[in-house]
Amino acid sequence: MEKSQRENAKQPINRWLHIGFVMFGLYKLITVQYGDAAMYLGISLAFDPFDPSVTWKLRPTWQRVWLILLLAAAAAGFGMEVGTNDGVRQGFRAGWNSSRE
Repeated sequence: MEKSQRENAKQPINRWLHIGFVMFGLYKLITVQYGDAAMYLGISLAFDPFDPSVTWKLRPTWQRVWLILLLAAAAAGFGMEVGTNDGVRQGFRAGWNSSRE
């Protein structure tokens, strides 16, 4: 099997894995599990659903927008997880306050 044939054979599985991770990430986002949502949306980026042989500059704008939105959603989920976790806030407060004593 040639290289191009192997890449074409991987394309459908990448697309389905990408869709699966995005859907599971959205489910976790709806159920207010922001850390898990960020993880699944980030993993979905590893499975490029589009033609991976096309460079970033040559991709259509809508494909770039989709991938950037997924990256932004993953970063926002991570930020929400850190920002809404009381243990992290208490750890920062306790750590800063204990060093001043």
